[in-house]
Amino acid sequence: MVEQNQLKDGSVKIPEVLQKYMGGMESSPASKAVPMKPEKRPEDLTSPTPQEEAAPPPAEETPPSRRRNPTNPYSRKARLWAWVGIAFMVFLTIMYAYAFASRLHPDVLR
Repeated sequence: MVEQNQLKDGSVKIPEVLQKYMGGMESSPASKAVPMKPEKRPEDLTSPTPQEEAAPPPAEETPPSRRRNPTNPYSRKARLWAWVGIAFMVFLTIMYAYAFASRLHPDVLR
């Protein structure tokens, strides 16, 4: 609505359908906000910005020995801790089931 109904002074023309909900206002007061920057066109995207020109060159490529395997992206330590967490959750589930069952049928588990 703002993009299609914005006037040159920065105010926004309110559509007739919405005017009754805005107390009869025909347009919003002019905004004192900073005007929007125009969108970049494809030809603007190819030229580097001053920040990109001042940026340091990209770092050297990671040596092959330090690259992650795309089929196995997690380290051995991370995988080990994941299995420890899964085992603990299984343990808690079994203990919860045991505690729940022992309250329902105390004579069965003894």
